[in-house]
Amino acid sequence: IMPYANGSFTLGGASPHFTNFSKASELLSYGGIDGSVVVNVRSGKYTEQAVMKFIRGGSLANIVIFRGENNNAALDTLSFNSTGSGINKYTTRRLDSAAFMSFKNITLQSISQYSREVEFINKSRFITFDSCTFTSAYANPTFAHVDSDVPAGLPPIDSNIVFTNNNFKNGGNHGINLPVKNALIKGNRFDGLYSNGNGQAITITGAFTGVNSLVIDSNFVNNPQICTFSSGGVCYIYGYNSTGGISVTTTGTIN
Repeated sequence: IMPYANGSFTLGGASPHFTNFSKASELLSYGGIDGSVVVNVRSGKYTEQAVMKFIRGGSLANIVIFRGENNNAALDTLSFNSTGSGINKYTTRRLDSAAFMSFKNITLQSISQYSREVEFINKSRFITFDSCTFTSAYANPTFAHVDSDVPAGLPPIDSNIVFTNNNFKNGGNHGINLPVKNALIKGNRFDGLYSNGNGQAITITGAFTGVNSLVIDSNFVNNPQICTFSSGGVCYIYGYNSTGGISVTTTGTIN
């Protein structure tokens, strides 16, 4: 498929274009794309650490989509057993300067204490997770389901991040913990987060740019002691986040 891929491809199963997620990332990053790409993930469990990097040719018109072939996240699992703490050791899917990608109907699983399912780094942007499942096989892991590797004191680096209709199961006391410029987080369900007095389903920091640059809407948390949404050290709502949501203006204040 190199150079410049476009069209539909298969991952896993019999006679696939890509044997696993790592190979798909490697080949697409190497060759680039010149149109939209859909990677149909066949049913199975893929045990690997998948690092997604920038793909040449990606744009709002040319998106790379990884989707479960049967539209059922339970049938397609990307899983990783961390070997310890430290950069690039504990993340199932690492988005390193990735852009214009979408993930749909896939389960992402972490296994050990020092692990998380997704990590953002190096100005990842225009990333969407829709109808996916994020889960930990370890009771009360150290990290959030979704986090970033940004040193303290640096400005937000991730922009146009979308999480819609996902399920977050088990895990630590944080669901999504990201420094972003703008994001849509809507229709997600958080089950099994534990509260140690500091439980937060969605924690967002950033200098938000544009009207409604951050929208938090219709998310559900099954533990009333868990803060549904916090920003700047302030919890704005506990439990169910009803329709109408919370938006953040250009000044960073909550409406």
